[in-house]
Amino acid sequence: MKLKLLYTIVLLFTVNILSVTAQSSKQQPLKVINYGENIKAPLTAKELSFINEVYGDQAEILVLNRPQRVKDIKHILRNRVVIQEHPGKDLSPYKPLSSVPLFNNYNKGLTRDSFFDANNFNVLKYSFDFYSRNENVMTYRIDNTNFLINISLSTTKVFQKKSISNEEIIYNISLTNLKCFIFTRYFDAKWKF
Repeated sequence: MKLKLLYTIVLLFTVNILSVTAQSSKQQPLKVINYGENIKAPLTAKELSFINEVYGDQAEILVLNRPQRVKDIKHILRNRVVIQEHPGKDLSPYKPLSSVPLFNNYNKGLTRDSFFDANNFNVLKYSFDFYSRNENVMTYRIDNTNFLINISLSTTKVFQKKSISNEEIIYNISLTNLKCFIFTRYFDAKWKF
């Protein structure tokens, strides 16, 4: 009886180890983000209005007081999102923007735009997977238009310690929206971004 129990425990333990190993080997390796020089410029009034629209009265606490979070959002708005018009092209194979849920966790009154304006489109309003490990570009079509939104994907964030030069990378880690908020909150006091 004890031998059967021992074999069962060993078998279950082995299966668990194999399943964990199989899951971890499927992930893409992490890559380093090279933030452009344009990230050093302060937030524009338009970018600030985008942040305030999405985060509402929590914008100061969740974004503006978090240097790494500000840097991430600047990178999304300035470098990773491209809106292009494709007149005469069949865009039906692309996923429509209406299929992407709103990111209304902090502003319950957030609504979809009634008409599309490429110059004032707030990509932060939508729950795009900005921190996916996928290496492909996410492409969405704006419903009932000839416009596509292309979002290049970044997989890691680069944290740099105060006492070293900007070129030395100390720590990189893949972040999802939630992890980004938690890590940014924790590391703000200890790390220079």
